[in-house]
Order: sequence, then C-alpha cells, then structure tokens
Amino acid sequence: MKIRFTVCLFASMISMATLGCGNEGRGGPVTSADLALTTVPAGVQCVKVVVTIGSSTINPPLMTVAAGASSASLSLGQLPVGSATFQGSAYNVACSAVTSSTVANWVADPATATLSYGSVASVPMNFRSNSPVTVKANFEASVAEVYTTEWASYARMSDGTVTQWGGTGIFNNVTPTAVPSLTNVSSIAGGNSFACAVKTDGTVWCWGYNWQGGNMGPGIGAYTWTMTPVQIPGLLGYGPVTDVSAGANHVCAVTSAGYLFCWGDNSMGQFGIGTTGTYNPTPVLIRMSISAVTAGNTFTCALDSFGNVMCAGLNDQGQLGNGTQGNSSSFVQIWPGGAIAIAAGFTHACLIALDSTARCWGMNFYGNLGDGTTTMRLSPVVVTGLSNVVRIGAGSSHTCALLQNGTVSCWGSNLYLGTGQVSNQPLPVQVPGLSGVVALHTNLGDHTCVDLPDNSVKCWGDNTNGQVGNGTCDFTPKPTTVLF
Repeated sequence: MKIRFTVCLFASMISMATLGCGNEGRGGPVTSADLALTTVPAGVQCVKVVVTIGSSTINPPLMTVAAGASSASLSLGQLPVGSATFQGSAYNVACSAVTSSTVANWVADPATATLSYGSVASVPMNFRSNSPVTVKANFEASVAEVYTTEWASYARMSDGTVTQWGGTGIFNNVTPTAVPSLTNVSSIAGGNSFACAVKTDGTVWCWGYNWQGGNMGPGIGAYTWTMTPVQIPGLLGYGPVTDVSAGANHVCAVTSAGYLFCWGDNSMGQFGIGTTGTYNPTPVLIRMSISAVTAGNTFTCALDSFGNVMCAGLNDQGQLGNGTQGNSSSFVQIWPGGAIAIAAGFTHACLIALDSTARCWGMNFYGNLGDGTTTMRLSPVVVTGLSNVVRIGAGSSHTCALLQNGTVSCWGSNLYLGTGQVSNQPLPVQVPGLSGVVALHTNLGDHTCVDLPDNSVKCWGDNTNGQVGNGTCDFTPKPTTVLF
C-alpha cells in the first residue's frame, strides 16, 4: 500500500528576520505549505517530513494523524523559496512516542520541487511499507598461507589462527573448520594426518595423528589423535623457528640461525644424520647454515645459505637426485649452488634455479618431471619450456609451478592438473581461468590450491576426503573456490 502526500505551497512575503539567527534586518521570500494526506492506512498515527533547501534543513514539528483516518490536512509552516527536497516517514505510534531511534513503519522516496514566490506547487510523495533488515557483520580474517597434504588442507589466516578441511580419522570436514586453541601462527605445514604450526614466538605446535609415537613429539601416545595443538620441545636456544616442513611421518624445522632439526620417523635415514632408526619424538639437531627444508614422503631435501641442494633418505625412485637409486642416511649434495627454492613430493622433488627455470628428479611415471618423457630421472633435469618460475610444488603424481605473470602451469597425471585433460601431460600446460595468482600450494598429495588477489582460495584435484574444500567429496578436475 502507498500513502500519497500532496504538498500545496502558497507563496507569501515575510521578513527573513522571523526565520531565526543571522537573518535579522534581511528580507526574502518564503512560502507557506500545507500537507494533504489521502489513503492513510490503518495504524498510521504520526508523520514526519523533513525539507532540504540549499544548505538549510527544515524540520517541521511531527504531525499527528488520526488512527485509521481516510485523509488529513497538516501544516508544514513557512518554507524558503528555492529547490527543495522532501523526505518523509510515517509511524504506527503516537508522535509523543517517536524518538530518534524509532524505526519508521513507512518511508517515502525523496521528492523534489522548486518553490517560487507567488506560485503554487504540488509535490507527490509516495510512502512505502518499510521492512528494515538487521545485518550481522561478520569480519573474517583473510587467508595468509595455505598448505596441502595428501588428505587435508590447512590455511593460516591473517589473524594468526588456522583452519583445516579434508582429513581422516576423527577429523574429516568438507569445509574449513578452525583449529582449536591455536593463535599467533606465522607458518604451517602438514603431513600424513597431522600438521604443525610455527607461532610468532618461534615455537612449534603440532596436532592430529601420532603415527608411531614420534611426529607429534614426546608425551603423545603412539597411534593417538589429539586435535588440540601440543608444543614440540627441544627447539629453544637456537633462535626461533622460521621454516617447517612435514613428510609422511617426520617433521623438519629451520631456525633463524640456520640450524636444521628433524623429529618423527627416521626409518629410511630421512634425518640425514648418518644412521637409520625408528621414531625420535624429540627434535634432533642435524646441521647448520640451512635456509630452507622440504620433507618428502620418506626423504628430506635442504637448501643451504649458498644455494646448494642436498637430500637424504629413501631413494628407490631416484628422489635423492644423486645419480643412484641407493638410499642414503647422510645428506648428499645434488645441486652445486644457485638454487633459490626447493619442493619435495611423494617420490620426486624439484628446485628453482637462479635463472628462474625449474629442475626436477625422481619418479616420472606420469610425466611429473616435466621433461617430455616418463623416464625416471636420477639427477635434476630441466622442466621443458618453463621460465620465470617463482614458486613450485610437488605432489604425489603431478607438479605445478607459479610463474611471474601470475599464471599456473602443471604437468603429470591428467587427473590433478586442473585443466580437465584426458591424458597425462609430460610437459607443462597452463591451468585455465587463473590469473594474478599470489601463491601456489602442492605438497605430497594429489590436489593443488592457489591464493588469489581477492583473498579467496581455489583448489582442484583429488577430493576423496573433502580436501578441495568445496563442500563435497566429489573429484574436482578444475579450480573451485574454497568455502571459507
């Protein structure tokens, strides 16, 4: 229902001095206005009209309307001439009950008219039922970092909290869920059904499944779940931890002073300390002058301050890159300086060289080394046709790279490339529909995620456990938005 207000303006001349402060002794035209109401709905008892003319706002007194009246005639009083805008509100309560916080039951679209001395103007004002909406503002933190694993994904939020999706065991959510009791996080890493976070104070905290009593640190029983993060001891005194990476069942961390520590599974010599063992729940000091570390399934690669790359652990698929297939419990150097980044997957690994090209080595059954073949490579080989690489991620059977122009290219198993390809791709192919990508995340598993400039995250690939984060467990061949 609409209320139609017609404002009839009758011109008259009075002294501007009657209008109040600052007008004494000045003359000028004003108009006298009456308001006629028709089709008044039952319930309306009070009407308010505000008139704006130039820089002046006139607030005539509230006008009482008899409840259920069919019409009413109200006085707006005297108004200056000029271009005027009328705004109205109507209330289902008495004028005596209307305050500044009272919500109008009816509101009018602004109506305009030019008020001229000596003329009569008619201003229709159509009032509509007011249906106020209460808006709940949700101020959510944006994504600062994402880490993908075989069965789950993790996001560090800009407010220092962490969310996770996917997973197995007691944790299996298809959309992001906050990790309890975890704040002030500066970086994250995930392994086989567990994850670790570095806090801003340089301490490391882990949660999830403690496979055989090592990857979660001491004090947590073997084959035990804990969803509340626990602190890993033995890392203090060497500078705060700045980098952490998790393999299947082991974790490695680098401190600001360049010390490398590992804990968890060392059955394949992946600590690089010259021996093999079972599980070490307390971090073991490995070596110094390390700037970055990446933990593969059962091997580890490290980057030192000179750009040298070295690896240790299982080598059945050539994942150590030292020209052999023999395991090594000590680190063996495979790249003589100039590397700027490293990434370890399930059974292959890659580096970014100083010239921004990529090199990969290890298992190549699906073409996941990007050299145009499916031949296992025991030493690093160039990824064909790829330049200006700024970030690289190695999964289980595929590899992806973020290029300087903000696009993403992937190669390997057709199922996980984000391109909808029907066959494996031994050479890089660009993922369609992605531009301006800020960061890329592919670690160990068969899915990939990217950060976009609008703080959204898109993922694709294996979604058996909901690790793509789109609310389903359906395989996702192309990038889809994570439902934060």
